[in-house]
Amino acid sequence: MLRHLLLIAAIASGPAAATEAVLDPERALQVLLRAQVFEDDAISFDGHESDGVRAFRVLFAQPDAAARFLRLSEQATLAGRLYGLIGLRHFDRAAFDGARRSLEHVADQRVDAQFGCSGLSLRVGELVQSTRRDAVRLEAGETLDAWLRVHKTGELDIVGGGYTAKFGRVASIG
Repeated sequence: MLRHLLLIAAIASGPAAATEAVLDPERALQVLLRAQVFEDDAISFDGHESDGVRAFRVLFAQPDAAARFLRLSEQATLAGRLYGLIGLRHFDRAAFDGARRSLEHVADQRVDAQFGCSGLSLRVGELVQSTRRDAVRLEAGETLDAWLRVHKTGELDIVGGGYTAKFGRVASIG
């Protein structure tokens, strides 16, 4: 399935410029607490930055990011809990492990998602941990671009660090 396979060209070109103003951290948190759709970074036909990832990036840059992502993982909608899990992977691995376990009972539930111009309904479990052979598995210090230079393509999931690296624009912490 082509839902969130990455190609090097797509990464190199980056998302289109955001059309909305930068969010303040409290507004960003509220956006993700209420998120109804799990969005990739570039959506729609014009590839603009999604509201979800824009809000994620605002929180990611905050000094109290770990606490904000923990709150999302505990109190947000299902889509918002996924953004929380993605952030926790970078900031607090123990909290990440706990939040991941808390999603196990909803692994078969579906969440609305948008990748590019495609709206989908995906299983929570496949977003958290792909079973595909080409799933991205970042090593400590590795960037998504570096991984793609070697493997050419791959499917992102949360456990492998692909979404954290892409949404946070950071190298993996392992």
